[in-house]
Amino acid sequence: METVLHFITDLLNSFGESARSILLIAWTAFVGLSIGSITIKGIRLGIAGCIFSGLIWPNLGLTVDIEFLDFVKDASLILFIYMIGLWVGPNFFQAFKKEGLHLNLLSLAVVILGSLVAVAIAKITALPLSTAMGILAGAVVNTPALAAAEQLAANNPDVGVAYAVTYPCGVLGPIFVILILKHFCQKKLASSSLSTSPVRDLVDLTGAKTRNNPDRQAQMIFLGLLLGIILGLCPIKFPGMPVAFKLGLAAGPLLIALFLGRRPNGLWQVSPRNNLILREIGIVLFLSCVGLKSGVSFRNAFANGAGALWLFYGLLVTMIPISLVACLAFKFSKLNFFQISGMVAGSMTDPAALAYLNKIGNVAGSAASYVAVYPLTMILRVLVVQIILLLGHL
Repeated sequence: METVLHFITDLLNSFGESARSILLIAWTAFVGLSIGSITIKGIRLGIAGCIFSGLIWPNLGLTVDIEFLDFVKDASLILFIYMIGLWVGPNFFQAFKKEGLHLNLLSLAVVILGSLVAVAIAKITALPLSTAMGILAGAVVNTPALAAAEQLAANNPDVGVAYAVTYPCGVLGPIFVILILKHFCQKKLASSSLSTSPVRDLVDLTGAKTRNNPDRQAQMIFLGLLLGIILGLCPIKFPGMPVAFKLGLAAGPLLIALFLGRRPNGLWQVSPRNNLILREIGIVLFLSCVGLKSGVSFRNAFANGAGALWLFYGLLVTMIPISLVACLAFKFSKLNFFQISGMVAGSMTDPAALAYLNKIGNVAGSAASYVAVYPLTMILRVLVVQIILLLGHL
């Protein structure tokens, strides 16, 4: 094994710095996607496998130039966040109608409670606030939130490490809560009465007309990215705040994309297939870079005991909000099991939990709840992390 590593290291060192960095990032992405495709009892890591792949190579002596790594990480972050905004934009403003309003209020409660738990952990344990946001991002399986935290805490490698450590909590926690709900909600296993219009909206979005001119699409993408970057870097002043703050490279492109992409077939929209491809490329590169940058810190975290503590904190951030909100919804609302469980999965942006629900039955009911709360949850996770870190710097 050592001989193989020496051979690979010597081979990579024979290339220039940029070529070597590109090769290692590409290799990290390939291995990560391969890891993510492994399914165990219906659960798989998916693109999150890239961050775990990236954690391996620095500990084997394979490293990337930090400046180049930061450039690729920021560029891929901007692309991913912008495409997310265009993707959820048409459904974002529809999520506040009819039953969707009730579900989104419950989801909002989950987001706020989870954020408060993370902040409380940081205050009680004297944990850096940016590390706590990494724990939050992993515990709620929300990569855009990680991107927001990474962008505002560039000098803290523990952000990506905390995300990787607590990610399993966010995947498995909602499934565990759903199992408990299933046990206590036998009377609410009736067919979902929720309108499936959010599902139809999503189908309509994915069936949007593809523009025939790829050059035109590319032109509008780069213009949108330019506007998002400008918005993110503009200093904003509020009365009572001693210093101006910036939205950053996550929230700026996101807000611009939400506004520009609010119409499914608008001028700024990208064909669904192109959006998915660009979104996947962006997030795969971003997670690969985060893993490569955090590899040594990840090993040290478990060596000094911090990793186990972060895992415990992640369990608290995952379980407290969804358990409390799900119990209150079961007790006081007229929502059935599938509606509540779909809300739980959507408020944690956890596709594994939704996949588990689909195996139980009533796909339309759980999927409708998931889709109804997903857009707002995705946006709030990013903005809340940004706000907490910005206020923490004041």
